[in-house]
Amino acid sequence: MNKIKLVLPTILMLLVFVSSPSVLMGTTTVDSGVNDSKFIMKNKITMPIEEEAIRTTNTQNIRIVVSTTTDVISSRISEIIAPNYTPATNTSKVGLINSDYWFKPPMGLSAGDDTAKYGVWSNLSLTLSENDKKETESDATLGMGIIGADYQISPKILAGVALSYENNDQDTTFNLGHIDQDGISLIPYFGFLFNDMISFDVMGSYSWLNIDQDRLNGIENQSFDSKRWFISANVNGYYSINETTNLTAFAEYTFRNEDHEQKIFNKNETTELGTITVGTEIGRLINANFEAYANLAYSYDTTYEKMDILSYDRDAFTLGTGARLTVINNLSFDFNLTTELGREDQDQLTGMLNIRYAF
Repeated sequence: MNKIKLVLPTILMLLVFVSSPSVLMGTTTVDSGVNDSKFIMKNKITMPIEEEAIRTTNTQNIRIVVSTTTDVISSRISEIIAPNYTPATNTSKVGLINSDYWFKPPMGLSAGDDTAKYGVWSNLSLTLSENDKKETESDATLGMGIIGADYQISPKILAGVALSYENNDQDTTFNLGHIDQDGISLIPYFGFLFNDMISFDVMGSYSWLNIDQDRLNGIENQSFDSKRWFISANVNGYYSINETTNLTAFAEYTFRNEDHEQKIFNKNETTELGTITVGTEIGRLINANFEAYANLAYSYDTTYEKMDILSYDRDAFTLGTGARLTVINNLSFDFNLTTELGREDQDQLTGMLNIRYAF
């Protein structure tokens, strides 16, 4: 009888334990202290919101990567073929702009040397971004490296090609998830100087990407390949304010497309984003080899992923500052910092260093 009294409570405890929802569903407690079964049930109810949050995150990532690439290459083209003004006392009289100013050799070309037609360059950049909105909350670190080579066909025409590597490490707080994306891109580009005041450049890119993505602290995860392409066209205008201060204005249109398979939601996703950007830059020559500059741009998305539930902010300003330095004959450096302002719940800061050698 005593043995029965001991066995019966044990059986009852086992029945209670086995019948509990957490055991039946095979869930555990995640690091955040949230019971997985409750989180999963809540997530099923809000699945459309999470899908839109992921689409918003994809759009944000594509915008940052492509904008960084186009900014780097457009700047490289402009520095080479644009009429950078210096006082008429400069002995490197490559061409007459007006009665007061000559334009100097491009950055990376030593004074008096107009024979360097080839250039090789590299760029390193780091971008920190975050989204503070509860439904799309995330923070990311994007590192990019680009190498390129170009040939100045004539004083007014430049053609080149670049190869880039990107790695994006992102925490998606809205679904207790993480995204790790890396890839390479091939980017041909072309620039043409119409006259002493206007230039045009165009570039295209095709990217091969690999993405590892998870949610619910790794309970659900997937790895998949993705393809991305973009095309961008840019028009620049140049004006010399005085013997040391130059003004540049530009207008750019970029269209991006990225295809990937969201296995978590059992569907293929295509993200398209078209953006018009207009802006201006003012540069001041401190001496013949050093220029400090600041720029301001406004971007407006003409094509974007429309959301049924979440709002989407389609415009923003970008503010930047930097310096260009020419050293040791044909070697030049360009360092700048930019930040995005005015996009709802999103912040972004980018720092980059570019090195170019002409020969």
